[in-house]
Amino acid sequence: MKTAHVKKLFTDWSEKRLDEASRRNVEAHLQDCPECRSFYDKMTALLAAPDALDLPALTPDPFLPTRIRETAKNARPEKPGFTGAAAAQWGFSTLMLTVAIYTGIYLGKDFATVGETDDTNLLGEVSQALYGEDLADSWEYVLTNDDEGNNEN
Repeated sequence: MKTAHVKKLFTDWSEKRLDEASRRNVEAHLQDCPECRSFYDKMTALLAAPDALDLPALTPDPFLPTRIRETAKNARPEKPGFTGAAAAQWGFSTLMLTVAIYTGIYLGKDFATVGETDDTNLLGEVSQALYGEDLADSWEYVLTNDDEGNNEN
């Protein structure tokens, strides 16, 4: 019998699940092969350790799901409601935001019309500030004089 084959059969042998012929073959091989006998002895000692076999049997608590549900229900925080001071604070904040928006719109509309001028008036004011004379006068001078400054009329 091969050594690897015997090592694969250890679990079945230790749990006594081997048929009679296979069990006799394994035990005969263990008498002839010191390597397999050493393996079987070490594994048997490991599984027969007092701390591994003397573990108490665990029994499930039948009331565990109920206790978990109760603990979860009691641990759940209360949802804050909009009552009392919280409702008043949200209402006041909403009112003030609405007033601020309408005030901004009203004031913005008035500011948009305060300095309104047409483009020609604005252009005249800029030319007056830059050149000291009105733009219309400058164009009149340009149109009536040639390049040397002579009057064409």
